[in-house]
Amino acid sequence: QELLKERERQKEEQVQALKYSMQSGM
Repeated sequence: QELLKERERQKEEQVQALKYSMQSGM
């Protein structure tokens, strides 16, 4: 259960980073 939560959090961080990089790229 904990592992799944950790992976979920990592995925969330990746999405945030992607959005941020896309915004700065514009």
